[in-house]
Amino acid sequence: MKMRIALLLTLAALAAGLVVAERRRAQAPVSAQSLLYLVADSERDLTRLPSRFTRLSDKEEIAAGNALASQDFTEKLSADGEEIEAYLGRLRARLAPHAHRHLPYRFHYVPHRAFINAYALPGGHVFVGAGLLERMTTEDELVSVLAHEIEHVDHYHCAERLQVEAALRKIPLGAVLRIPADVFQAGYSKDQELEADREGVLLAARSGYSAAGALRAFRMLDELAHDVETPPNTPQGEAAHVALDVLVGYFRSHPPTAERIAQVRTMIARQPQLAAAPEQPLAVEHIVLAWKALDAVSEEKFTQAAALASRSLQRRPGYAPALQALCEADYALGHDAANLYRELLARDPNAAAAIEKWGEERAAKWPHDRTIALLESLLTVQPSHPRLLRLAALAYAMKGDGATATEKASTLRRLYADTAPQIAAETEKSAAELLAENDFAPAAQLARVALTLDPTLRAAQQTLGDAEFAQAHFAAAAEAYKAMFDADNVDAAWLRSLADSLGAAHPATASGDLAAIYPAPSATAQVEIAGLALLSGNDAKGREVVQGVEKGAIAPELLARLGWWYLRAHRVADAEAVLVKARSLRPGDDEIQNALAWTALEEGKAPPPGDDVRDALAAWQRGRKAEALERWAQAKPQWRNALWRAALYPPRVDALAQQVEAERVRVAEAAAARFKRRHS
Repeated sequence: MKMRIALLLTLAALAAGLVVAERRRAQAPVSAQSLLYLVADSERDLTRLPSRFTRLSDKEEIAAGNALASQDFTEKLSADGEEIEAYLGRLRARLAPHAHRHLPYRFHYVPHRAFINAYALPGGHVFVGAGLLERMTTEDELVSVLAHEIEHVDHYHCAERLQVEAALRKIPLGAVLRIPADVFQAGYSKDQELEADREGVLLAARSGYSAAGALRAFRMLDELAHDVETPPNTPQGEAAHVALDVLVGYFRSHPPTAERIAQVRTMIARQPQLAAAPEQPLAVEHIVLAWKALDAVSEEKFTQAAALASRSLQRRPGYAPALQALCEADYALGHDAANLYRELLARDPNAAAAIEKWGEERAAKWPHDRTIALLESLLTVQPSHPRLLRLAALAYAMKGDGATATEKASTLRRLYADTAPQIAAETEKSAAELLAENDFAPAAQLARVALTLDPTLRAAQQTLGDAEFAQAHFAAAAEAYKAMFDADNVDAAWLRSLADSLGAAHPATASGDLAAIYPAPSATAQVEIAGLALLSGNDAKGREVVQGVEKGAIAPELLARLGWWYLRAHRVADAEAVLVKARSLRPGDDEIQNALAWTALEEGKAPPPGDDVRDALAAWQRGRKAEALERWAQAKPQWRNALWRAALYPPRVDALAQQVEAERVRVAEAAAARFKRRHS
């Protein structure tokens, strides 16, 4: 009954406090730390309830602790994790014999760097997080934390917490699995914490360690508390800040760190022998240093990464994670790290694979020369590595060294014929993306790499042809399009691309070249052959197409394309006549209307709006320079290429475009000069 009354009074006080807080509307930020303090303070208050428990026997406490420990962090440890846990086991062997209670103490490693904590369970289980371990600089610091946790067990703090929780949750001790581990991570009362600090220092000293380690650990915890109070500057920092905020709460709980440091200093003043032993190095520091080195690499702090990795290797020569970090840092700093990579490959192929993946990520960020230097260094160790060969081929292609890119791709195809088509498809996808971004030269180079890997890849031929055409490399574009020919599946768009390329590259012979590909041409092919013949002054085939339309043998829509060929052949009046006939047969056809608009512009007339380039040229023709430049800014980059314009458009259109482009360049240069004067 007394216990119920006390509990009701406590709950009533908490409710009253909530009401008062709501009315006062305190302007305090809501945070994960506030929630932790609520849990911790509530747990401490509950331990002060005026209840009386019969102390658990050691057997009962050990059984309960084993049950609780069975659900905490049961994941499989890595090789480093096993080394750390074995190290903790050696420390347990030094500490446990000097504890007041002879319990089967066991130390466990929690392999999560966000877990900046340590806690104990009833019966002697002690858990240490990677996040706390990496902030230790000596073994004495780590031991001071471990001894502190042992004393929470030694002085029944954990067992009492267990009994209080079981009573409040109204569960038997046999059902302890329903009690979360958070209960034992949230901290204890001020007296209990100071007692664990005090007794922990004495336990560490009895085990041969210096109390100076405890002072350093407390100062580290105080710095962590300061880090929590410093707002993060990045989203990543904010995420880390939240974890730190919660997990460091235990160490910032009552009593304040300054009071804990003062207590230890008083003890040392009274008993100088507590700090007499020399501090001992942290035996797993090489692991911690490698973590930090890899972090520095990911943050692109390469000089710092190299220094940390070198320190790790001094403590454990040949340690693979440190070799990996040093190798990456050295490459990033422009050093040749081939020997490091070779050593890493011999010691840990997985870590070497991580270097290769890292190199792939760097290739997307670094200048081509820097990427090539990295890849060639790696290839000196593994000259037939498929991923490295692919990356090298891409890097050389992006640099513009097509010959070397093709050489790397040829080696890749020769050695890995089964996977070459898949790699070719991936490379073609990258080439198509570059083409869509109007990055024509690298798109063409990557398409050639893809075709070296898989000569049958039609998509790569299309990308190559389109990229070369956009650069006014018409002969190369024509060859790429020719390679796509499929007599059983002729695509009209492909046929037009081929005809345009042939006409621009070899206008005198283009008609015969195309006719040679089509011994029995379709109506669409007849129009292209007739159009190409116009470029060499032969209009007989053009008249045949018009007659075919009049007889109903050829679709009237095809006259739009023939009219365009007349326009390209500088026969504007004939172009207009053919297009007007086409419009009479197919009024409203978009392609016919478009060809007529270009014809009107070539004649010096005002064409109807609807095309950015044509609208720009029409505005320029009317003296509206600002409007012309605004529209011209939307033009494809090909329009800035004089060879491309002259080969594909009639003279007046080309001349107008040349004038607008010259004005754009003049305006841009004037703006750059003004900017330079303002900032010089």
